[in-house]
Amino acid sequence: MICPVSIKIRKVSSPLIKPFIISTGRIDTRDVIIIEMRDKDGVVGYGESPTLNSPMYKADYPSTVIAVINDIIGPTLFNKTFATPADLDKTLDFIRGHNFAKAAISMAAYDIYGKKMGKTVHELLGGTDKDVEYSLTVSVYNDPKQTLDEAREYIDKYDIGLIKLKVKPGSDIKNIEILKENFPERKIMIDANASYTLDESSLKFFKAIDAMGLLCIEQPLTHDDIVFHARLQSEMKTPLSLDESIDTVSHLNQACEIKAARAVNLKIPRVGG
Repeated sequence: MICPVSIKIRKVSSPLIKPFIISTGRIDTRDVIIIEMRDKDGVVGYGESPTLNSPMYKADYPSTVIAVINDIIGPTLFNKTFATPADLDKTLDFIRGHNFAKAAISMAAYDIYGKKMGKTVHELLGGTDKDVEYSLTVSVYNDPKQTLDEAREYIDKYDIGLIKLKVKPGSDIKNIEILKENFPERKIMIDANASYTLDESSLKFFKAIDAMGLLCIEQPLTHDDIVFHARLQSEMKTPLSLDESIDTVSHLNQACEIKAARAVNLKIPRVGG
């Protein structure tokens, strides 16, 4: 059982070792929200809202997360009892959007529940794998040499088998080619962060990279699009992976119905827990 009685909010600013560059801009620091939720039994759970500093990925950013937790979520949850974290999550379904705020609360609820049950979140969710493959992400660069240098740094240091490359129009095919040439044994996926529109020029580009054996192409088209992704996927052998377009189960069902992609990038904050 979970009965929240207080939520403490901390804003933590973390300067990055080096800038992270995606199609929508450059990121030098991360201002994330860490919450500490306490229940009536004194058990404390922690959650994170890893927003960007401005609404350049989704609409959420630190100030909106803080406001929604203080004004809406806290008063809704305090001194109410929930049998499971899933029950607590459902109580917040009336809030449209603000998934990063809801996710932080959900994480804290699972933390509290797991501590009471003596289980990790991995165990609560029925996880069985002990090892998982991970990737590191190469920023989008105009100079392919910078792309190569950053990828080589990650491979030499961590021996990763999967490279995720950020791309945008004008900074794409040469960067993909240099990674394919230098690391033919590694899996490579690209992430466009919604920077392309589906037109004759972009379709020519996608056709050109379709034969390169990429693991997938993540969110090539507009951040809220599903329909045009379906049209593009019908032209491609390479799987498309949706990210920004999928915030809810309804979005996912729509994408499946029209075959808009063959994969989905599931980020806990983006989908609300």
